[in-house]
Amino acid sequence: IVNDRMTSKELVLGFQSEQLITDGVVAEEAVCAVKSWLNDAKLPALSDEQIILFLVSCDQNVEFTQKTILVHFKIKRGSPEHFGSRRLHGNDIQNALQTGRTCVWKDEEGCVIIYYRCNRDVRHWNLSHSAKFSFMVLDSALYDYPPKGLYIIVDTKELSFELAMKTLRPSVLSVIFNYFQRAAPVKLRTIHIFNSAYWAPKLLQMVSPFIDSKIVEQIVFYPRNLSLEELRERCRLPLPSDLGGELPSVDVLQERLIEKMESISAYYEAEELQR
Repeated sequence: IVNDRMTSKELVLGFQSEQLITDGVVAEEAVCAVKSWLNDAKLPALSDEQIILFLVSCDQNVEFTQKTILVHFKIKRGSPEHFGSRRLHGNDIQNALQTGRTCVWKDEEGCVIIYYRCNRDVRHWNLSHSAKFSFMVLDSALYDYPPKGLYIIVDTKELSFELAMKTLRPSVLSVIFNYFQRAAPVKLRTIHIFNSAYWAPKLLQMVSPFIDSKIVEQIVFYPRNLSLEELRERCRLPLPSDLGGELPSVDVLQERLIEKMESISAYYEAEELQR
């Protein structure tokens, strides 16, 4: 790493590698193997904690971890509009906050659940801005401890066919799907599409050439005519009170999320400099 860049030692996460190695979450040998490979591959010197996030998501398979890290940096470096200038008070992130609702929580197993829906007034909704924010949200969810998996819930209740055709650009969808499925340091379990319109599966078929075929198998659609009780029973994940669950409301969870993201603003800056 050149001198004007922040080193991995300055990029601090909310957990310590030594403790996870002691607890048997990861093997020290695997961490060392990835660290040595990063140097040989001329990639940024990730911190031990960052390496552990990737190893846990890849079931400690060192070769798979290396492939994931390569795709991780390829996507981030190739999409600066989605991974650069990650400032919570930037115009793009503020647009995402004003036009949608996002929150995150964990289930009893230790998996992260990210929820997103666009607001009723969708005139200023921007897919790229929402994608950029969702990537920041994921980082906040990974900050304190490596999760055992990731579930994504997208509520499309306010999404019309006209808006979908106008705003859901295949190039942006490709970045979103490929990052979450192939490059993020967490194992994607399932994507749940709530309040899905009849045309949603057909739209997915239209954009399928631009995304990994495996991710299509991980998407579950829930039609708009389901009651909250039926939705909860089919989804089988803990849900906010707005959706018939026992968690706090989406608005309350989003407030907590923003507070968390503000508290780790230094991390976002350090991670960007590291690249």
